[in-house]
Amino acid sequence: MKYRDVEKLLTAHGFELIRQQGSHRHFQGFVDGKRCIVTLA
Repeated sequence: MKYRDVEKLLTAHGFELIRQQGSHRHFQGFVDGKRCIVTLA
């Protein structure tokens, strides 16, 4: 699966980009009522 496909899935499920450090993007969202942070390289 390509990076852009994963990014589209995350945004479709309510995750938002909260910060970027170089090539790493950090997305934040909620799963089962808990806050989750996902890092994409």
